[in-house]
Amino acid sequence: MRSDLVDTLVDLIDHTQKKYLKKFNRIIIETTGLADPASILQVLLNHPILTQALEIDAVITTFDVLNSPPILESHPEIQKQLAFADKIILTKTDLIDHIIPLDFLTNKLKALNPTAQIIISHSDQCNSHELINKIIRNKKEGNIELKKRLPTVPHDHSHYQNFRAFSLDCNEPIHFATLKVFLNLLKDLYGEKLLRIKAIIALHDIHIVHLFFMVYKHFFIHQ
Repeated sequence: MRSDLVDTLVDLIDHTQKKYLKKFNRIIIETTGLADPASILQVLLNHPILTQALEIDAVITTFDVLNSPPILESHPEIQKQLAFADKIILTKTDLIDHIIPLDFLTNKLKALNPTAQIIISHSDQCNSHELINKIIRNKKEGNIELKKRLPTVPHDHSHYQNFRAFSLDCNEPIHFATLKVFLNLLKDLYGEKLLRIKAIIALHDIHIVHLFFMVYKHFFIHQ
């Protein structure tokens, strides 16, 4: 992953310098939900071309207030993402219905990362200016500070070692009842260990492709 990222960024810089592309103001790198921010920061802070041409603005982490609190303590990977963040966006705040006080969550996140800016989004609405508004930091001093937070031994893993991902293929449409039994069985067997499922599903006798998404224990199906 890191070599692909370097190649892409170097190509972008080269193309803009040769005027094949218009000069851009910023690059937004969106990782997978379990990516290690340290791995990407190591690339940006240590590559000779990238350090001259690019400057790190901010590390942004989203925190699902509906599903993440129960697994925060048991998953140090999530804590690491929060600890590296310059900005933490609280999502799904409109769904918790005051079950978990936001002040309690905010204080907990502040304990993990006292300097992070915490942004509360409402109903999927978030002020984009808050996300891309530049954090004022001296480039040299900021890079030194970021490097201090990185692990001393570099690694090439884009995901954490105690997570496993797998895929299933089915050549024929399936019945909704079969899908429901399968998902309930997964939930019963693995419970909190099952963090995320994504799927494109063709259901039997329904000529519409469905998108299936599961976070923690909550299922969502869209046509």
